[in-house]
Amino acid sequence: METRQKIAKKVQRSMTSRNLIVCSIEESKDIDELTLDELQSSLLVHEQKLNQQEKEKQTLLTSTNSLSSTLNKTNYNETKGQ
Repeated sequence: METRQKIAKKVQRSMTSRNLIVCSIEESKDIDELTLDELQSSLLVHEQKLNQQEKEKQTLLTSTNSLSSTLNKTNYNETKGQ
């Protein structure tokens, strides 16, 4: 096995917290032919997707909190006016 392939496999094994990403890379690519550049590109794509999902999650939480706050103020004002 080529040194680059050994390094690529070590990098993948070291990513236990990202096991799903490693599995998807293994399933979609021929690991024996994977270069370090290809591995790095795949990991960057997955990282960008994770970052985008996190941004969307934070945006949703922020808008939900804002809506909840607005509804609470409206309910308070309606109750106070009675």
